[in-house]
Amino acid sequence: MNTNISKEYPVRVLCVGILSLILISVVLFAAGKTAQIIFYESVVIEHRRTVSVKIPLEQPEKGQKPSQEYSAYAEIDNRALYASLGVAQDIHFFEPSTATLWREYARDTVTQRRLPRLKEGTYFDERLGQFVYYKIRQQDEHWIKDIVAYAGPDGFSKTPDESLGRFSGCFIKKDPSRSAQTVIFDQKLRRFFQINFVRQLLVKGDELAPDGQYNPVQIDRIEKMPVAINFNLSVKTPKTHRREKTPPDLTGFSHWGNSILILDETGRIDKLDRKTLKFIGNAGYLPLPSYHPDTKVVPAKNLLAYKVIPLFTDDKYNGMVVTNIGRDSLIPEMFFFNKDGRFEKHRYAKSMDEIWYPCGPLYLVSRYLLENLQPPILSMAAFYTADSFDAISAQQALFVNTNSFIGMFGRDKGVSRILRFFAALFFISPSILLSVFLSWRVTRNAAAVGLSRPARQYWRIGVICLSLPAYITYRLTCPKIRMVTCPNCGNLRRPDMQICHYCNSPWHIPELAPPTWRVLD
Repeated sequence: MNTNISKEYPVRVLCVGILSLILISVVLFAAGKTAQIIFYESVVIEHRRTVSVKIPLEQPEKGQKPSQEYSAYAEIDNRALYASLGVAQDIHFFEPSTATLWREYARDTVTQRRLPRLKEGTYFDERLGQFVYYKIRQQDEHWIKDIVAYAGPDGFSKTPDESLGRFSGCFIKKDPSRSAQTVIFDQKLRRFFQINFVRQLLVKGDELAPDGQYNPVQIDRIEKMPVAINFNLSVKTPKTHRREKTPPDLTGFSHWGNSILILDETGRIDKLDRKTLKFIGNAGYLPLPSYHPDTKVVPAKNLLAYKVIPLFTDDKYNGMVVTNIGRDSLIPEMFFFNKDGRFEKHRYAKSMDEIWYPCGPLYLVSRYLLENLQPPILSMAAFYTADSFDAISAQQALFVNTNSFIGMFGRDKGVSRILRFFAALFFISPSILLSVFLSWRVTRNAAAVGLSRPARQYWRIGVICLSLPAYITYRLTCPKIRMVTCPNCGNLRRPDMQICHYCNSPWHIPELAPPTWRVLD
């Protein structure tokens, strides 16, 4: 074979292989998500989207009935389905920069021209490492921004001052740009800060020990993909009691009471005293969707969506309601924790398994077949990394689908890892058999076209691991040579090689170059 062609061959194989893998993955991803959206949108969502639980906030005396009954309702939104298919993501907005805020106010100039009023807000200046509190007012058809104060870890100042210290910029917080008072957690300083921009007061909490006991990931509004869950509370007053004109609002967040909810990276939810910025107890946890009350704590990344609603009456914390959706299904569940952080109630939407729906078996079979067209090495990667990726990212994954059937085996901690491993191998046995068959075809053809023994071995291993993409790559890059019959062994051999790759007999290549002389007459 020509030397230049030999050097270019591995590069050509690599480029074609990457393109084949991407193309096959895109086709399988689109086919699987199309089947999923058709199935859920047609039958499942309509049957299992609402869940409710009664909340025992009142503690009546023995023999008496409560004057009011509180019920929490949660309904799954169809947007959760589209988000799980990779059409949308959970987007959290950071505080806007000065330029962004200025464009917003400039855009509103025409509509606000007849309504001159004072506006205010905050943003974080990365250069200074401080928060900037400003007010915007309208004067003679122009917007004027006035800087009121700068806030650092050590206090406030009307001008930038290095003595205020510097925030790291790595915050866990609610958006301070829309509130004059906020609580933030600086991840590098490992401190909670309460900042009151109007009164220019700053409260600094104690530095958290780096032992891993507390690692906050969310403050106050503990939620993920909140558009996926429609939550509401209803108050029912029995006929024997006089109906109140204005029922109490139970769904206030931290500004209604002195307790702030803090979500830890382990899934635990703690209560933080807003005045002292110290932890004052456990409020509950993010439960693992399990359809039975003996739930376990689960990290936030293992849930597709969740929403935590603290319950306050008369500035008093009375517990919280947790609604979540697991990564493997779109069934909403609701859990209630009392004011002491103890688990009280659990409800989940009634539903049947997919197989019991009219088109359920067809959906499951099509999903199983599509997953077995994936390369076996990617399927085993999904088994070993089943808990390593966020639930939303896993639903949007193109190559390693950890939300597949084999990913469920990887997350099932109820049996030993060895049993789960062999169960996963049996589950992807069609994919393995397909890879072995394609490898046999490739090896047979590679021997016929005269590839060397090491080259055939590489192709055999590559096709077994990568299956269909590797097979397509071989078919697109294998040598295209017209074979001739070997006069010694009778097999088809390549005419561009000096010896037959079957019997090693020499091959006398005929001289095909034209002569340098010619008879003219």
